[in-house]
Amino acid sequence: MQLASVRAGVAENVNFYVTYPESSRWDDEAYRESLAETLRHQYGGLRLDLVMAVSYPALQFTLQYRHTMFPGTKISNQVAATSIGPLSYVTKSVAD
Repeated sequence: MQLASVRAGVAENVNFYVTYPESSRWDDEAYRESLAETLRHQYGGLRLDLVMAVSYPALQFTLQYRHTMFPGTKISNQVAATSIGPLSYVTKSVAD
């Protein structure tokens, strides 16, 4: 399943942001800290509704740095997201 088919299955206007971290570097603490800071800057101006971590290392990373990167954002670890990317960020656009 590709991102386009996931988007087609959602009735509302949803924005997906996908990040592909270097999986071979999960054990490198300096890499994780740098990635957390990069993601905080990259997505800090957005109100994310959900972060989907689709591998165990991505989930561990997301939970370790969630308060720095995505304060107040729900975290999900669901297999259905594996076709989107290791770390996916979702925002839902709704009319006020």
